[in-house]
Order: sequence, then structure tokens, then C-alpha cells
Amino acid sequence: MRIARSFILPLAMLLAGAGVARATLDDFARCLTKAGARFYGTSWCPHCAAQRRMFGTAFNQVAYVECSVSGSKETTSECAQAGITSYPTWTFGDGSRETGELSVQQLASKTGCRYERGVGPQILEVPADRGGVFKLPGAEGVEIIEVR
Repeated sequence: MRIARSFILPLAMLLAGAGVARATLDDFARCLTKAGARFYGTSWCPHCAAQRRMFGTAFNQVAYVECSVSGSKETTSECAQAGITSYPTWTFGDGSRETGELSVQQLASKTGCRYERGVGPQILEVPADRGGVFKLPGAEGVEIIEVR
């Protein structure tokens, strides 16, 4: 496909303005840990499992404390000393705590960490010289598709 020269400069300007930084889930999880957030849970708690699934592979970046002794209902001394009585429990750098599954928005509000969930690259429409439309993914790379 040929790209007209008159299209290259507007394309470069558009891409320069479209580079909005987005925090990944890994970045968000690391930020939670740096902000002093800790997640207390157990291996047998279904709400804890759902909370872990919310992070996916980024969960390894979350400060997590397992409160069950070898998968039993017995509580570890660390969790007992921290006063953890229900699961999941999140503690925060300011000394506050929240129980239950927390959403990304709730965690962001408590810590100041940022995460923007994106389903895919941002699609921008740019008028083409010949009446079609070129579709450009934002920061994910440039792919030009001629639509007629």
C-alpha cells in the first residue's frame, strides 16, 4: 500500500499526541506494594482466590501474606499478630484496613496508584486522500488499514 507524502506529517503529529502513558496491571501491583498495601488471605478462601485472579500474572507483584497454616483453618502467627480475622483483608500504608474483595478502583483510591484497563489499542480515524479511512492503533504500534 502506498502512503501519500501529505499523509506522513499529519500521521507523525497524530502519533506524537496519542502517546498517553498507561499503567499496566504489573505496574499497578508494584505501586500497591510500594505504597504499603498488603493483601492477607488464605488458600481456601473463595473471595481471596477471586482477588488473586483479578491480578492474573501480576499477582506476584502484590505483597501477599498467606494466613492459613498448610491450607488448614488454623491461622499463622503473623496474621494473628496483625489482627486479621476475616479474608481477604487489605492493609494500607496509612494504617487503615479494608476487608472483602476490593476493586481496582477501590485499591487505586486508597493508595494513589493508577491503572487504566484497556481492551485493546486505541483506534484513531484519519481521513485518507482517496475518501477512505485509515485506522491507527495508538501506542501499540502503527498498522495502516485502508477501508473502502
